[in-house]
Amino acid sequence: MSCAVEESGPNHARRQWELRFDQENQLVHIANTTSTAAITNSKISFRVDLGNGVPLSFAIDRSSGAIHVTGSAGSLYSGQCKIVDSRRT
Repeated sequence: MSCAVEESGPNHARRQWELRFDQENQLVHIANTTSTAAITNSKISFRVDLGNGVPLSFAIDRSSGAIHVTGSAGSLYSGQCKIVDSRRT
């Protein structure tokens, strides 16, 4: 799954994350990091530190693909996720 998000602040920086989920073991793989996740049929949520010492909380609505990323200062990013064919390079 690929998620393209836009910063909520005035800079509107764009980021993209490639995510892989293991629903059976409740894990998410993002940016060479593995984290535990709560994965249901309707929502995926997890918290992860991507290397800058600040944990980010992710919430993805599986039906719409909407993603919201928050940190200690509140809402940071929002955007859309879409399924990406893993066989493509």
